[in-house]
Amino acid sequence: MEGKIIALSNNKGGVGKTTTTVNLAAGLANRGKKVLLIDFDPQANLTYCFGVTKFQTSIYEIIKDKKEKQAFAVNNNIHIVPTRSDLANFLLDTQDLTNNQYLLKIFLDEVRNDYDYTLIDCPPSLGILTINAFIAADEILIPLQAHYLAVKGLTRIISVVNKIKRKANKMLTVEGVLLTFFDARVSSHQEIKNTVEVFFNEKLYTAKIRQNIHLAESSKDGVDIFQYKPNSNGATDYNKFCDEFVIRHSNII
Repeated sequence: MEGKIIALSNNKGGVGKTTTTVNLAAGLANRGKKVLLIDFDPQANLTYCFGVTKFQTSIYEIIKDKKEKQAFAVNNNIHIVPTRSDLANFLLDTQDLTNNQYLLKIFLDEVRNDYDYTLIDCPPSLGILTINAFIAADEILIPLQAHYLAVKGLTRIISVVNKIKRKANKMLTVEGVLLTFFDARVSSHQEIKNTVEVFFNEKLYTAKIRQNIHLAESSKDGVDIFQYKPNSNGATDYNKFCDEFVIRHSNII
């Protein structure tokens, strides 16, 4: 079976994108899947979340300078290719390359079948880094905060996805939308859920991620929520999401 490449993206920051990347990877690993993580955000939050602080080769050097891949093993089923802040120089350093939007794809096409899933943590923007991720990916997963401004930005993401489909990656699809910081008791959150459901139908995950302090604490401690507080609301919610994710992909396969 060919490995699946999924970009986690939202052009608004603070929506739980990196938290979702971490805990989706952990949930898949707990279910016996082998996962490669690509930190493609110059903020390097995914790298820090796994406690990777000392490394020589970043994703930037691998794809720009063709350096040998160095993926750090988090455990038997999770590997991460880290990043550092110099990834922010990507556009300036590669603008003279005719294929600069394909650099990540060239690398991932070589390693995709070594893993069941490759998850790309994109920056909170729709610039050259995210375009690289969308061209390399099979699917886009959108973590979406239950907030009006976050929903408003969805149209821009979909516009970019459609443009990439037309020009560079015709197989690209939206895998799903996951609501985060969700509170079923808040009427505006229910309204947002209903609005997103109208546009995305079955692509909106039934699972919702509630706001939970243990999610932030686990990231600070460099572990996933299942290790940090396995009985917390955060662990319960991400387990439901991971179950739903696996079922979706088993149906596709």
